[in-house]
Amino acid sequence: LSFVRRVAAKGPVYENCIILAPDGQVLCTVDSKKLAWYVKRGLAEYTNEEQTAVKLHFEPRGRYGISAERAEGMGQATTELEQRQQFYTTFKENRCVVCGAEHNMARYNL
Repeated sequence: LSFVRRVAAKGPVYENCIILAPDGQVLCTVDSKKLAWYVKRGLAEYTNEEQTAVKLHFEPRGRYGISAERAEGMGQATTELEQRQQFYTTFKENRCVVCGAEHNMARYNL
């Protein structure tokens, strides 16, 4: 039990805060620390009172982890681009993918 307390996340693993492009398109979901990082540096501003979303003041080099040049070469209707968009913009559940537990969560890279 002490091991579980030591490795378990102290809060939610996924906060599902949103970063928006200057045109309003959802770019990705992140935690609140990342939002604060952008706002503190003057790169974005909060778009709601709850401070769960920011809108960037600049156009990102690419979207969904793909540079703009590569995305243009792939075409907009490709499966890979759609899969990346879905992965980066979908809200993640704070639940174990193995057993479904919603507490004592730990993040592991496989």
